[in-house]
Amino acid sequence: MNKKLAEIIERREALVARSAAQRATVVAITQQWRRPLEIFDTAVRTFRAARRHPVLTALAAVLLARTRYARYARRIGYAVTAWRVFRALSHRGAPAQATAP
Repeated sequence: MNKKLAEIIERREALVARSAAQRATVVAITQQWRRPLEIFDTAVRTFRAARRHPVLTALAAVLLARTRYARYARRIGYAVTAWRVFRALSHRGAPAQATAP
């Protein structure tokens, strides 16, 4: 019985070591893809917001067409931040809603 128990313990240790190595690999891959996925997620959220608010999207397109983007990039950033704060505060007291995929 002791020999069988020793084999089980040895196998368990090998599996734990293998699991730790695989976990480290997954963490490395995840860290590598984190920033590109954040950028993609932001782009998807922006697209969805533009789709929900076509008038604001058209207004932004007109403003960008009439002005130079670099000159107003900071103001656009402020507007996006203000919009996010407004959305966060407007949904603060409302019950959570399920979103469609």
